[in-house]
Amino acid sequence: VDATVTGNNNVGGLTGDIYSILESDINIENVQTQIDINANDYVGGLVGNINTTSTGSISIESAYSTGNIVANNYVAGLVGNAKSENADVLNMNKVISSVNVEANDYAAGLIANSENVGITNSYSVGNVKANNYVGSFVGNAIKSNFENTYAVGTITATGTTVGGYAGYSSES
Repeated sequence: VDATVTGNNNVGGLTGDIYSILESDINIENVQTQIDINANDYVGGLVGNINTTSTGSISIESAYSTGNIVANNYVAGLVGNAKSENADVLNMNKVISSVNVEANDYAAGLIANSENVGITNSYSVGNVKANNYVGSFVGNAIKSNFENTYAVGTITATGTTVGGYAGYSSES
């Protein structure tokens, strides 16, 4: 996907929103996006917002995003917001972001907000400019698991809760 996107909320290079209440599985595999996005909240180079209350799995495997994003809150190179009410349901493997992000709060190179998410064998190499909850890999991580991951990039932040890898992490 090669796209220039202007939108409001739930904006992504592939899809804006994935919301699952069903027990069925959702798989996104072998996707590449080259994006230039200008939007408001819940914005990602691949997916803007993922939210699941089901026990069916959501997986993203072998995905790559490159480009630039300018937006407001919950903004990242791959996924703006990823939230699962159940552990071991929402997983990403071999995902890469090379996206430059400019935002207000909750911003990161790979995933801005992560709750009950597992990410393995993945990395981010974009630059991030924002205020609060800013990280090169993840902005805010709650009960999430990251294995064999790294981030390289420049963080420019004017507020608090800022880190080279994660802006904030709890039970992760």
